[in-house]
Amino acid sequence: YTATAEYRALMLGALSMMKVDRIGLLVLGLPVNRLGEGRDALAKGMTGTFEVADRRRVTIDQVLVLAQPQGAMVSYMQGSDRARAVLKQKAVVIDVGSRTLDWIVVNEMRVVGRLSGSINRGVTYVLRDLADMVGSRMRTSFDDLEAIDVDGTVEQATTVTVNYQSFADGGCTNTNCSMDGSA
Repeated sequence: YTATAEYRALMLGALSMMKVDRIGLLVLGLPVNRLGEGRDALAKGMTGTFEVADRRRVTIDQVLVLAQPQGAMVSYMQGSDRARAVLKQKAVVIDVGSRTLDWIVVNEMRVVGRLSGSINRGVTYVLRDLADMVGSRMRTSFDDLEAIDVDGTVEQATTVTVNYQSFADGGCTNTNCSMDGSA
């Protein structure tokens, strides 16, 4: 994804909104399973000078690419007592993203790579599966995932029970949905 025109457009848009001409260090995140193959290419591709809106130029001196859950860990550690606690122990950090679910195991602030990973089964995939199951039951199609909770159609059911299980290979072996009430 980071090599697509869409990603580049989003990055240039973000750089434009920052209203700065130079960034000394830009920190970016990747899913854990993409770090090995994508870290160097992303860092190289985002280092340099870029033209953004209104022909303004933004220069990025250095890029650091981390596993996405590391951002959550840094955010958590911003409390002074928390930082000291994390420095001395093992921790698991889970990041549920739109496309992936990532986790890292940290031992005294060092990521344990062999215990860390990700699956290509983030929130968007879960919502799509749920929309398909509910839509099938209600005999309608939900193509606009953003509108499902706003539309009110799904809220007609009094009870929705979902059993959702996903495995590391990205497959979903046990997904079922039952609805009680008027639909």
